[in-house]
Amino acid sequence: MQIGDRIRARARELGLSDSEVGRRIQVDPSRVGRYVRGVNEPDLATLVRLCDVLALTPNDLLLPKDSLPNSERERRLALIADICSQLPDEDLEVVVKMAAALKEKRAPR
Repeated sequence: MQIGDRIRARARELGLSDSEVGRRIQVDPSRVGRYVRGVNEPDLATLVRLCDVLALTPNDLLLPKDSLPNSERERRLALIADICSQLPDEDLEVVVKMAAALKEKRAPR
């Protein structure tokens, strides 16, 4: 399934027309149609807005379904890894400390 197919399928699941998707991502509806048909691909800023409107991660939108994790837990872990890979070192250290605190909280006593 190509990106356009994923855009169309998710928009349909949400009951959104190309016009409504275009309005929400601030592009002409004909451009959404070109994305769906595979004539054009969205630029990065538009891709981010598409993910937001369609309630998808970039991986959900860009990667073939068979390369996505099968379980919800795997999907969440992949999402965390994707987010963390973009954080500066000082923010990543905060995330590590938070995860360690949660792990300790769950550890049997």
